[in-house]
Amino acid sequence: MPKAFDSFDDNKTVKDTVAKREYNVRQFVHTNNMIDPNAVKDAEDIEVRDFTFQAGSYPEAMGLMLGDMVQNYAYNMCVKVLQTFHEWFEQSGQVLTDERALDILRSEGIITDEDDIEEIKDKVKNKWHEVMIPAGFAVDVLGKIVSNFRDMDNLLFWQEPELIIMGNPNLVKNMNVTAETLGDKAKDGVKDIEQYLVNFTSKSKSKKAEEE
Repeated sequence: MPKAFDSFDDNKTVKDTVAKREYNVRQFVHTNNMIDPNAVKDAEDIEVRDFTFQAGSYPEAMGLMLGDMVQNYAYNMCVKVLQTFHEWFEQSGQVLTDERALDILRSEGIITDEDDIEEIKDKVKNKWHEVMIPAGFAVDVLGKIVSNFRDMDNLLFWQEPELIIMGNPNLVKNMNVTAETLGDKAKDGVKDIEQYLVNFTSKSKSKKAEEE
């Protein structure tokens, strides 16, 4: 026989009586990576985001942090779609610089020999946001963008923090984190070359003196 369960009983719910304490979290986020995943990653561009959670354990604090990260992932995807949509129309005028593309547009009757191509180029390049298009076309562009996003091998790597620190507020608040920038590495590289040249010159002079 099927078992019938009683209705939800507020008086019998499990009570959360665990004492809670404060957990501090620092996320080091590479915001440029969200805009251009292929861009060179530099510590100079990292943004720090600080959080405070009241929880009864690390797992609970992590759950609260993950809940916030999921909300950010959803928002970031909305922004990414808008950015891609914006870039598509902003860059679409590039087709007018290609003679082969212009021939195709003429053959389709989209432009004619009577049209002032230079004027159209200027309008599409500098006033693309004022160009009137059918709503259905915009929907098709959005559909293609969403389809391309769906085919990506990973939708989260470009959103994830580069580093996460979680723990006792007294430690996290007093923890100083430093990271070398590309400029620092370049300076170190120059110093290494300078030292190499000094060592090489010194050895050459010493060897020459011995031969004499």
